[in-house]
Amino acid sequence: MVFQPKAKLYHAGILAERGAEPHRLDPTEDDWQLRTPLSAYR
Repeated sequence: MVFQPKAKLYHAGILAERGAEPHRLDPTEDDWQLRTPLSAYR
């Protein structure tokens, strides 16, 4: 299940977007983007 881990990472400030509700989840469209890109730390 993708929703719960993604929602937790979003609320922790790691991901830019929260997860979709399970009934609306489309794995081919799902985007896991960091809130702050790693390039900001280099």
